[in-house]
Amino acid sequence: MICRSCAKFVPNIFHVFPENHLTMKKALFLFLVVYSSILSATHYLGGEISWTCESSGPNAGKFKFFVSLYRECGIGAATFLPDPVILSTNAPVGSISCNQVGSAVDISPNCYDGTQEINCNGIASGSGAVEMRKYESGFVTINGAPPAGGWYFTFTDCCRPSHVNLTGGAGNSYTLRAFMYPYTPAGSPSPLSAAACYDNSPKFLEPPVTVVASGGLVVNNLLGYDKDYDSLYYDWAQPQTTNNGTNAVFTTGYAFNNPFPSNNSVSLNPSTGQLSFNPNVVGSFASCVQIDSYRQGQKIASTFRDYPLIISAANTSNTPPLISIGSISPTQTTGVPQYGLPDSSYYYFNVNAGDSVRFKITGTDPNLLPNFIPQTLTWQGTSAQLGGSPTIGCDHPPCATATPFGSQTSFSSPLQNEIRFDWLTSCENYLIDGYNKPAVPYVFVLKFIDNACSVPASMTVPVVVNVFPPVIGAPDSVYTNIVSSTNTEIHWTAPTDTSSDFTAYLISFSNSITGPFLPLDTVYQYNQTQYSVNQSILGTGFIIIQTLGPCGLPSIPSNPVLVQNCSPIILVDLPSIDTAYTTTKLLYVVVSNCINSFQWQTLNSGGLWQNLQNIGPYSGVLTSAMIISGIDSTFDGNQYRCILSGSGFIDTSNVLTLHTVQNISVSEKSRAPKEYIFPNPNDGYFTLEVDASIVGSEYELTDELGRSIEKGKIESTSQDFDLYGKPKGVYRLSIKSTNGIKTMAVVVQ
Repeated sequence: MICRSCAKFVPNIFHVFPENHLTMKKALFLFLVVYSSILSATHYLGGEISWTCESSGPNAGKFKFFVSLYRECGIGAATFLPDPVILSTNAPVGSISCNQVGSAVDISPNCYDGTQEINCNGIASGSGAVEMRKYESGFVTINGAPPAGGWYFTFTDCCRPSHVNLTGGAGNSYTLRAFMYPYTPAGSPSPLSAAACYDNSPKFLEPPVTVVASGGLVVNNLLGYDKDYDSLYYDWAQPQTTNNGTNAVFTTGYAFNNPFPSNNSVSLNPSTGQLSFNPNVVGSFASCVQIDSYRQGQKIASTFRDYPLIISAANTSNTPPLISIGSISPTQTTGVPQYGLPDSSYYYFNVNAGDSVRFKITGTDPNLLPNFIPQTLTWQGTSAQLGGSPTIGCDHPPCATATPFGSQTSFSSPLQNEIRFDWLTSCENYLIDGYNKPAVPYVFVLKFIDNACSVPASMTVPVVVNVFPPVIGAPDSVYTNIVSSTNTEIHWTAPTDTSSDFTAYLISFSNSITGPFLPLDTVYQYNQTQYSVNQSILGTGFIIIQTLGPCGLPSIPSNPVLVQNCSPIILVDLPSIDTAYTTTKLLYVVVSNCINSFQWQTLNSGGLWQNLQNIGPYSGVLTSAMIISGIDSTFDGNQYRCILSGSGFIDTSNVLTLHTVQNISVSEKSRAPKEYIFPNPNDGYFTLEVDASIVGSEYELTDELGRSIEKGKIESTSQDFDLYGKPKGVYRLSIKSTNGIKTMAVVVQ
């Protein structure tokens, strides 16, 4: 039958296949053009199934299914493909009817001589002319969560042509298939319902390769695309025949994961979908490739393409073009991808949203046509992110663009072809569908194809651009300043080199130092580095501060700072009587953290309290711990107290009367009750001396905020401690014995 309805497909430089589009426009056509020698070909050459789910609008939560079928369309080919295509499934929806949209499209290769070109109208059946037809369903509602094994969607029809690598000859059916798997978000107790519209299946962006020439290197990319930008994994799959689960049988020397004859190993890159091999046998060879999509380590969908590849003996001496990627100018230092060889060139680089990506792609080919004219190289690129301008033509603008480089005015050029790639990324390229991803991978497949007949040669290279969130500094040096019993000020230092990207400071609060921290307020002024909270309303808890960047994403959090409900209550008073056995004595009070002012006093000979100054024997008179040095008999009977204040309140400690003992002997000292620390103050190393009755008692060291530093038991009457390296300040050593709890201050200077 003559395929009079076939429309020869001419590649468009910006060609993608949106799921809800009825025609193939604005995509870069990336398929290995090949020549066919199909043996006993029938009408049916396989296809693939995919789906999308509407997340908004009147059809929110509903699915639409898409089917691509391929037919051998040379002169005298068998009948057309079915319409509609009916999908079978184990999902709770019944069969799904998909109707043809648009006309059949000739996807056969193009070359310089139309009389030698493979196409539906110009070559006999069995020569490799192929047409593609597309089908889609109406909107379908599917409720519930898929089982662990997934929901399948299949289509079975006859018949396969004869394949060198399959037994049974012609007549075997094709069963196309796709799978939808359950997805359980982090922290969720059960999988989501399909109606939550959590996934769009992966899909193939391009029609399949039809024919390749034997005797030379074949490099082709099975470009997959996932609208949700989930992680994609490529792998070989079993071709199936009469129904889902019935695998085709391969002849000796071939297998589903080694389906083609090759002088070297057949390589399929699982990350990029790049296929490379060196065919050495002509004929038709069945193959099936699957694309699996993963999110948070869970496989959530699989799409399969079952399609034969024809290896021809035509123009085997023609070699594919060479591709190189480099900087646009000698002075360019950024935007040039890193790459790994010697396998098929795989270029990649990492950028932060807002960075610019730019490089030059060069294709070269010294081969001549039979008339000794240089072959013409045409550049083709495929990606859902490649557009006709920075604002239109891609899934998530701003788009990447490609333009002829330098004086070159088109995408085709003899001998050498140079193309410029430009992409100024933005937050829109990172924030995709609300899913939290460490990076969003964008795949661009770049290709140069010559115009040799009847099977042009081509070379492809994948470029992967990983877009990370923008980097923004976090607030530094966060501390609190208690203003009153109801007001605490939070202070911080603005992050450096951030003001141009600054959006706001996010202030969050939690009752626990481990969180979760919930947003409390937002400060939109970069130079505002102070914020007040009412601790009497919040209660005791912790504050963290983050910087919001241009994408509205937070920086890493600051260290948490403690906020306490403040009340002017002295936690530990001075004892009413104390005795100095040495020439130095430490007096201290332990208070709540809202006390921010101290003044030590002594009772003078006139019976009046007078403020002490940091002169003579006294130091630390304006802190919670005062040191008296050079104690002798003249200090006996001195009385001391501390005035403690916060904003709006004041309190006074108990009065301490100091007694001194001069020239105490060692035996007398050993008999005296003792629980004391020396040296004190110290540099972090100190010793605790206690009576034997205290040995075995529990102790705890805490810092000025009451946080526990160390716990243990008193092991001997003289026990060493090590606070070296800890922040300077006053620490508390509490000993719990049968006599009660005694707390002593340790001053680290």
